[in-house]
Amino acid sequence: MANLSQDPFYIVRQEIQETVNELQSKMSRFHGLTAANPERKAIANVVTDACESLKWQVNELENAVNRAAEQVQRFGLTPEEIASRRKWISSTRRQVEGMLDTIKTATAAKINQQESKLHKQNEGFLQDEGSKQQLVLK
Repeated sequence: MANLSQDPFYIVRQEIQETVNELQSKMSRFHGLTAANPERKAIANVVTDACESLKWQVNELENAVNRAAEQVQRFGLTPEEIASRRKWISSTRRQVEGMLDTIKTATAAKINQQESKLHKQNEGFLQDEGSKQQLVLK
């Protein structure tokens, strides 16, 4: 088994995990804010950008693990270690996707509410204008 303190996987894993933990904290703050709060939109943007970056990092880490799995003797890895790394990658990917889905769902609901409100206002305006035109024609 590789020396964990020198294994790049564990260095990158720690950095990714720290970022995931920070984003989960931001998500807690996000959930505590009302939809109208401008801080919520700012947090959503930060989380979305960071999650997109994390997706790329996790994919790169997965590619490295796959290459290492092809040459386990060269890297001194056991099949169990490879499986453990893949499990962590899969779990982290689900966490990142979950945060992205939560942000998309929450912001889509707000957009749908705004669209609904605008649609009602527009319908009201059209009805008023139609009534005015009917009066002019009479």
